[in-house]
Amino acid sequence: MSSVFGQIFIADDLENAAVNTLESWFPVYIREVELQSPAPPDPRNIPQDALPLPRAYITAERLDRENADQLPAIVVVSPGLGRKIPMQEGDGTFRVTFSLAIGVFVSGQDRMDTKRLLRLYTGMARTIILQHQSLGGYSDGATWLDESYDDNFNFNDTLTLGCGQVVFEIDVAEVVSRYGGPAAYGQPEPPPDPTQPGSTWPEVETVTAEIEIMEEV
Repeated sequence: MSSVFGQIFIADDLENAAVNTLESWFPVYIREVELQSPAPPDPRNIPQDALPLPRAYITAERLDRENADQLPAIVVVSPGLGRKIPMQEGDGTFRVTFSLAIGVFVSGQDRMDTKRLLRLYTGMARTIILQHQSLGGYSDGATWLDESYDDNFNFNDTLTLGCGQVVFEIDVAEVVSRYGGPAAYGQPEPPPDPTQPGSTWPEVETVTAEIEIMEEV
């Protein structure tokens, strides 16, 4: 039975859904990129099984120095709502657009190798989100807003690091219901047992309706 409160959706739910989607599909897209690469002697040739799988999929805003051995790494962040204001549907639920950023951290043998890896992994992250935009059933759609790369800084004295970012707006339905909650069941006061808030509201047994004929045909 669904709760009388309706869904209480938070940004963590979206971040975790995006992480699960990326982690599930990255192995497939890495191998597809290898299959699509030009044949030798083209410098863009990528041998089969040459690209490593991401070693970390995390929901954090920063990659710490202590995590340097976890590259390539995928970082998912939802900093808040997108550009559109929340829209109330006819049933009282709200459709909301959340911002979602996918950060990609890679390290290569040199700057040129790092630059190539950075753009490959960022492109794969972008493609996965767009082609699997439901995020396992959490989303009604994804809008691609921006993509950028920073491949010109050092993570420490010996490691060249590149960071890419893809930004989306994710459409999520039924984030919250205005007409849900205890008041909708005739319970305006908190329940005596707050540890089971959704379990004590009585079911409706009878309904009384008044019908008024406005015009006879």
